[in-house]
Parts: sequence; C-alpha cells; structure tokens
Amino acid sequence: MLRTLFIAIFISQTYCVHAQVPEHVDLLFGDSGKVEVDIDEYDYLSKIKVLDSVLYFAGYTGHYDTALNYDAIIGRLDYHGNLDTTFNDSGYIRFDFPGDNHSSITDMGVGDSGIYFIGNSLDYGVQDTLHLFIGKIHFSGRVDTSFADSGFFTPNLGRYDVGNGISVTSNEQLVFCGTSENKISLTDHPLMGRLHYNGTLDTTFGTTGIRIWDSNGELADSLSSTLIAKHGSGGYLTDMVEIDDNYFFSGYYRPGSNNMCLMILVKKNGDINLNYAGLGYRVFELSPNNDNTIVSNYYANDTIYSLINVVGSGYGNVTLFAQDTLGTQLDVTSFSLPDWILESTDMAWTPNGDIAVSSYAINDSSSTSVDSDGFFIININSQGVYDANYNNGGFFLEEFDSEESGIEDLCFSNGTLFGGGFVRKMVSGNVFDFCFMKLINNPSLGIPDVSQTGISMYPNPVSDILRIESSESNLFTFQLFNVAGERVSQNKVMSDSFELNVSEIPKGIYFITIKHLSTGIIESQKIIIE
Repeated sequence: MLRTLFIAIFISQTYCVHAQVPEHVDLLFGDSGKVEVDIDEYDYLSKIKVLDSVLYFAGYTGHYDTALNYDAIIGRLDYHGNLDTTFNDSGYIRFDFPGDNHSSITDMGVGDSGIYFIGNSLDYGVQDTLHLFIGKIHFSGRVDTSFADSGFFTPNLGRYDVGNGISVTSNEQLVFCGTSENKISLTDHPLMGRLHYNGTLDTTFGTTGIRIWDSNGELADSLSSTLIAKHGSGGYLTDMVEIDDNYFFSGYYRPGSNNMCLMILVKKNGDINLNYAGLGYRVFELSPNNDNTIVSNYYANDTIYSLINVVGSGYGNVTLFAQDTLGTQLDVTSFSLPDWILESTDMAWTPNGDIAVSSYAINDSSSTSVDSDGFFIININSQGVYDANYNNGGFFLEEFDSEESGIEDLCFSNGTLFGGGFVRKMVSGNVFDFCFMKLINNPSLGIPDVSQTGISMYPNPVSDILRIESSESNLFTFQLFNVAGERVSQNKVMSDSFELNVSEIPKGIYFITIKHLSTGIIESQKIIIE
C-alpha cells in the first residue's frame, strides 16, 4: 500500500545555530509552490537532483497492463516548475533497457559531462531476466551512446541482479551498489562496484571492478557456490557515501521476517576495512521484531550519520544514528510523534549543518480510506525533542489536490528545499502523477542577503535598471549568473554605486556574486528579472 505525506524534520547539531524550518512555499514555482506532472497512467518518482534551481527527476512511467510495460524516465523542470522543453525537446526522456519491457531508475548522480543513473529491468513473465543497468545521458536529454555498450552497462553476475545506489566521485568515477542472487544457493548477497566515466569496469577495485560481500566479513570478485549467508537469507545495499579513502555502504539484512541494519566500510582498492567496528561491517537492530532499514547517510566533521527506519505494525519512528569512522557509536536519536506512524525516506543537509528528513506519515486517527493529506513538516532539535510551538499546532501542512501523496526524495539548493514524490489521482488513465514542492528557508541556510553587509540592490524584481549601492568606499567586482551556472555578464569594478541595464537579458531568476577586493569576501544574492 502506498503511504503518504511529506515530512521534513530539521535537526540542529550542537556546532551550529538552530535554523528555521521552511516558512512558506515559493509562489514563483509551479502553482503556488507545487507542481504536478502527468506523463502516463502510472508516474512514480525515485530521485531528484537540483542544480541552481533546475530540478532533475527520475523514476518510471507507463500504462498498466498484464505485461507491465513501464519505461525508465528522467526529466527536467526549470526554475518556474515547468517541464524544460530544451531537455530532449519534451522535458523528459523515457526508455526501456534494451531487450526488456519493464525498466525503472532507482538513483542518479550528476557529473561534469552528464547525468548517470542506475536502475533495474525485467522481461515480465520470462524467468531470470531481472537486470541491473547503469547508463548516462547528456545534459541535452539524449542517451550518451559512447558510454559502455551504446549507453548502458549491465553485469551478468547472478540469477537476479538489482541496482539501488550510485554516486559520482570527484574524479567522475561511478561507485554503485545493490544485490545479486546466487544461482545455486538462491541467497541474496550485497554487491558493490566501480566504473570509469566511460562505463568500463575499474579493475583496480578488487580485480574485476565488482565485489560481492559473502556475509562472513570477506569480499569476493564474483558469485560462487561457496559464498554463504552468515546472518540469514539476504543482504541488500541501498546507499553509499565517500569517506576519505573509503566507501561506506549501507542497507539491510533480512534473516527472517524483519530487516536488520547493515553497514560495510570498504577501502578504495576494494578491500574491506577491518578497522571499522572490528570486523569491517556491522549487522544490528535498534528495535527487535520491527523492520530496521538504513535509507540515507551523510559524512561530516569525522562523523557518519545514518537515517534509519524503524517500522512495524502500527509503529514507526525516525532515528539518526551517529558513529565515527572506526564504527564507535556516538549517539542514537529517535523521534516519534503522537498519533502518527512515520517512515523516513531521505535526508538532506543544509549548508550550515541542519538536516531535513522526509518521510511517509499515517495518522492513526484517520479513516481507513484516507491515509494522509499532503506535505507535512515538523521541527525537532538535536535531542529529538518535538517543537510543539512551531507554526500551527507544531507542524506545517500543504495539500496536493488528492487524497494521497507522498515524498520519496529531498534536495537543498541555494537555501531552498525541494521535495519530489507522487500524488495519487485514481481516475481512468491517470492513477499516479509526479509531484514536487519548493520551500523557501531562512536565508542563513543558503545565499546570504548582501544588504546586511552594506550593499543594497534595487529594485528586485527588476525589468530595466538594477542599482547596486554600497555604504563603503572599497572596490568590488560582480558577476551575474543564470540558474544553469552560466555567466551572463562580465566582471565589473565599482565603488560606491553602479547601474546595470538588464532590459536585454531574458526574464528569469539570476544570481549576482560580489567580491570585496579589500577582503576577498564573496557574497551572493538572488535577482529576479521580469
């Protein structure tokens, strides 16, 4: 059953000032801050990525039939929330992995030369056709046919291979993770791998580029009948984060009817790091008899933060697990809200260290036919204490035009929180749509207001002449960028004041960066040209 509601939770760490949660939606984005996109009968989102207010989304779309003919899809919205028709001439690209009739994308990452994605495909009704695939598209929205085999890489490891997470490293290597089922023992084993930017296996990661964890604290270069499942029937990796000279992989292990948390630290040469937790891995549960699943990780200040789902029948809370790189547990913060069942889906970190956590939520007191109302935001502190005084009754609620909607992913960009998920329509020919929301946050989370440091810009919005004035006599330079990061103006040097004619610049959102030549300090401000 699809569960619903957006929950964004902000946790303020002890090393930063507690920031405001989003106070209102961005009215310039879509329909009063909300966007619904209808591509086909079933539109379901898995991931979003935001670059300077341009939003990329991925998942699957299609018309339900007995053959499950769903297509993988990647789309792009402009800063107004419209499908960007410069992206593949329609705002999106949809495709099947070659040879299969059902494809979906589970994760994507943005590199310097394009967008990389990982997903799964199957030929419905045909045995042993579940494939993991990794691909690449250009920023124009076309498949990069020079990547791997005509745009796609797929391994042939086990009976079933599943891809869950992908990350683009600083040198544009591709690290990915998932699971593979042994053809002989029929047990599921976590897999991890690394590709070069061109889609070929990086054989310096192990000896083949793909490693399988055999649940006995060892890594193997392939699946074999000798691999064992030490802790139970199956292991699944769903997320990874780069930590210095290591990769931290996480997911869950399923020894029986419930999931347990799974964490593995792997060196960049593909060897397991035995210094982590004394074994190189840890398998544990925070709440016995309930599902314990890691859904997202973040590394900051020598600390690994993991967002953990703890859910069961009529029960669900949000847990933040903190540890150092040796696996020493530092803190475990759990949060629950009376009358609500929470199931977290993602977390995103603000520039100053706060955390936004998204979740499905079900109100215990709601009727059996309606599970939720819309996007739901609450506020907690670093000890997991709920702020009952926040907003109206302790939460922010924004409804979509539906009985049911839910969040799958969050992303911060320029001090703004974007959320992406689904909205349930349940009408003939249109069951689910993609949906998105853009929330404006405290300016301290993103672009600072330069007027606070003696510089003022007016009018804003502006249609012809933008005036920039300073209370100081020092020299400054400024540059004007569009939301794609392209410089629109050349450097200018000014002293007390300057006028910029923007009448020939296309309407939209821009960013001005100002550099104090005397101090080297760089500040930015958003400008709307209309």
